Amino acid sequence: PGKRGLVIDHGILGAVELAVAIIAAVMLFQGRPYFAVFAVDRFEAVAVQETVGSPVPSDLLVGQPGQKQRIVYAQLPEDPEKLSALIYETVFDGMADIDHRPEFWKPYSAGIATVKAAALPLESLLGNDEPRAAAVNSWLVKYGGSSDEYIYLPLRGKAGDALIILSADTALPVATLAIDPW
Repeated sequence: PGKRGLVIDHGILGAVELAVAIIAAVMLFQGRPYFAVFAVDRFEAVAVQETVGSPVPSDLLVGQPGQKQRIVYAQLPEDPEKLSALIYETVFDGMADIDHRPEFWKPYSAGIATVKAAALPLESLLGNDEPRAAAVNSWLVKYGGSSDEYIYLPLRGKAGDALIILSADTALPVATLAIDPW
């Protein structure tokens, strides 16, 4: 108390702390998963800043009603030469796979048949692995329905893997369980 410039010192410290807090918040916001991208046989959690190549089409930035993440479908090229080039770029040139390249992304509705074909029955999780079976049974009791009404796919993310439970009829996501899908 009584020090000359004490108010200025506190003002500068407060401004620096506020700037650091804002920068941290922006970094956390930018790094959050924004897309759940179905690619071949699983979902990948992808942040906007992790995409490479072409920009994300604006129609894919609009979410589905009730969905926090944007769910998209990454379609492999149908042309054998383009598919071969994609594999070469990914394996030998170290380029990102289709789950991080928006030029291969389509609306999720375009890939429903492929998603259903790749998905596994939820009842297959009720086998020998007791912790996983207990988590799935607990979810079924809480949200109702029987295991044959749902299918699932693995979800890979930065913090770890999980599984996405989908409706067997519509292939739309119903829940995400933080258990090992492998």
